[in-house]
Amino acid sequence: MTFNADTKVFLFRNGAASPFHNMAIDEALLEKSRLLEDCLLLRFYSWSTPCVSFGYTQRYTDVAAGAGGLPVVRRPTGGGVVHHGDDFTYSAVIPPGSVFFSMNRRAIYIFFHAAIAGALKRLKVSVTDK
Repeated sequence: MTFNADTKVFLFRNGAASPFHNMAIDEALLEKSRLLEDCLLLRFYSWSTPCVSFGYTQRYTDVAAGAGGLPVVRRPTGGGVVHHGDDFTYSAVIPPGSVFFSMNRRAIYIFFHAAIAGALKRLKVSVTDK
């Protein structure tokens, strides 16, 4: 799959949900990513309660010890510990064979963040880098 201006992008916004519900949706989308074929799916969501998410390579006990009593949930993907509250969260679901799989993780992260920030700026939404 190559990515260009004609690539179909499906947007999925489901609003606030529990940490466990959010990660269950992400896991189901990941498991079905091959069905996207020549499309991308961007899922936008938020959290019904503050929580801490962590990547699949980390140990639950290590993360839970530093979570300050917040619910802890494992993401079906990698990455570090992320504290969630009123943040705007997204998942990018990419089918196997996508050009993105030839890129390193940081390049993919930068690409999607820049694309989403650019779209928000065009909608006159204030965007800041952290």
